[in-house]
Amino acid sequence: MAGGQPAPVERRRDRPRRLPP
Repeated sequence: MAGGQPAPVERRRDRPRRLPP
């Protein structure tokens, strides 16, 4: 909400890294 540290970073790395190729 105020800055967004682990919000846009954890969502972008958790999506393509946890999903199978």
